[in-house]
Amino acid sequence: MVSNKKYNILVIDDDPAVTDLICESLGDDYNMFVALAGAEGIVLATQKIPPDLIILDINLPGKDGHMVAQQLCQNECTKGVPIVFVTGLRDDNEVVKSYEVGGVDLVFKPLNIRVLKEKVKAHLRDHITRKELAQRCVTDPITHLQNTRGFNSHFNNLWLTARVLNQVVSLTFISLDNVDFLPRYQGINNREDFLHVFAKKLAFAFEGVHCEIARYFGYTFAVSALDKSPEQLQHILQTLMHTITRGTPDVGHCQDAELIASIGIAAGLVSDYSSSEGLKLAADKAWLQSRQENIEKRGIVLTIGT
Repeated sequence: MVSNKKYNILVIDDDPAVTDLICESLGDDYNMFVALAGAEGIVLATQKIPPDLIILDINLPGKDGHMVAQQLCQNECTKGVPIVFVTGLRDDNEVVKSYEVGGVDLVFKPLNIRVLKEKVKAHLRDHITRKELAQRCVTDPITHLQNTRGFNSHFNNLWLTARVLNQVVSLTFISLDNVDFLPRYQGINNREDFLHVFAKKLAFAFEGVHCEIARYFGYTFAVSALDKSPEQLQHILQTLMHTITRGTPDVGHCQDAELIASIGIAAGLVSDYSSSEGLKLAADKAWLQSRQENIEKRGIVLTIGT
């Protein structure tokens, strides 16, 4: 396996004898969950933490296994979770359909437990590897926050959530304008280490807030939040920057040695903007205004975009 983590397997089969056998055989290596009907299986699978693999009987009462698989493959929570079908029917059409609806493999009854174990191990390894590779594509390697690609995807989801709930949605751009010119920060000389420290403090500042945070590019970060007014965001950011600037170097009280940050905030209801891109443009405009003010006035400037 990819790691020592105990992965979650959901078994959906209406025969308790089969589910007991599978759970007894795999239970030492995996966390096992059982549903005795297709509808129950869909509910369990689409909880907050989806399973890492699903073992699914084809011949279920009500929703058969193929119908269940189709719904699971269309659900955002379970799309991509490997499904291993089990069946007592050796019918070529059933086998072909199992792959057509999204199954990755099929095991015949009576079950050969050794074969099932090896197939489960192989498909889990492949699934976890794919997830890790996908995660790397949307994660910044220095700060471990989302990168621009990951942020844009989650930002659109947050925008849709704000529309459904009719809540305020905000976007904040934060740039650290003079990091390259700071001699050191609390003993940190490496700029990558500084970014890592700032990212941790930024995430901590927004702990408990429904938001998405990213290193957008270079020394610029982005935060999109739900249900927070501009005044609340200003308070969070002022507190954050106060914490950061307390650690900036004191070089004879030289102004150039202080951390300079430009911050632009845009916030409002979805109906206030033409689209999610409209909110981005408003936040970018506010950030540019902040940057312009910082050319003449060194320090932290918070500007509310409209």
